[in-house]
Parts: sequence; structure tokens; C-alpha cells
Amino acid sequence: MARVEGIDRVQKALEKLKKRYNPYDEELSVVVGYSMNYAVYVHENKAAKHPVGKAKFLEDPARQLGSELSSMISQDVKKGLKIIDSLLIAGFRLRRESQEQVPVDTSALRSSAFTCKEADLETEAAAAKARGEALQTKVQGRRAKVAFKIRVQKLKQAMRVAHKKR
Repeated sequence: MARVEGIDRVQKALEKLKKRYNPYDEELSVVVGYSMNYAVYVHENKAAKHPVGKAKFLEDPARQLGSELSSMISQDVKKGLKIIDSLLIAGFRLRRESQEQVPVDTSALRSSAFTCKEADLETEAAAAKARGEALQTKVQGRRAKVAFKIRVQKLKQAMRVAHKKR
């Protein structure tokens, strides 16, 4: 295995920064994601044609905003904001940008987005999934009502036509 020269110095410098900016040794990990069961499939399926949105809806904004988010975090920390709070702000920014690119059929996927500390991942992902599923159920109910109204209108129209023929 190749050895990286100078890695010890980099690790020491990072530890020094961590002690300086994170004196309480907080968890410094933030997660941005989508919790609907099909989120990964939609994200990875480049062959799908979406009228609104596109595949790689989270990955592309993360790549595009990488240096901007890094600068944002650095500036916030220099202004005295805790690292975890700055990471959360950057995570919210990434989520907002990715939601603009999410393929929209029922909006359930978009509604299932979440941003949280890694320690809160299970709770936040479950809550986001519940939001998405609730919206999905609501949309399906609306579609069923519309389909029923259309059937009733067609039936009424057929009855009028039949009545006129008499």
C-alpha cells in the first residue's frame, strides 16, 4: 500500500483546529437526504425522462456548490458560529438547491427531504418519510376524486344523449 507523505502533520493540524473550533467535542456530521423508498432509484436512473426535475438531484448540486459551501462554513466559523450550526446551514442550502431539481410526480419525494445532525438521522428520516407518504396519500385521494368526477360527467353526458334520442 502506498504511503502518503506528511499525513501525520495534516492530522495534527486538523486535530488542533478541531480543539480550537469544537471545544466540546460535538458530533460534526450533518446528513442531507430523501427518505421515500424509491428516492435512490429516481436519483440514479439517468435514463428516465422527467417533465420536471432530473436524476442526480442531490449529487449534482453537492458537486456544484462544494467550494461555495466550504467557504460559507469557514466564514461562519470565523464569525464565531459553532461548526455544527454552520454545517447545518450549509446542509439546508444544499437541500434547497436539490429540491429544485427533484423530479416531481406527486411531490412526495420532494417533501421527504431532510437535513439533520447524524445523531438525529433515524428520527428525522422517519419524520420526513411520513411527510412524503402523507402527501402521496393526499394526492392519490385527489386523483381518485377527479377520476370519479370524470366518470360521473361521462355518465351524465351519455344519459343526455340517450334522452335526446328518444
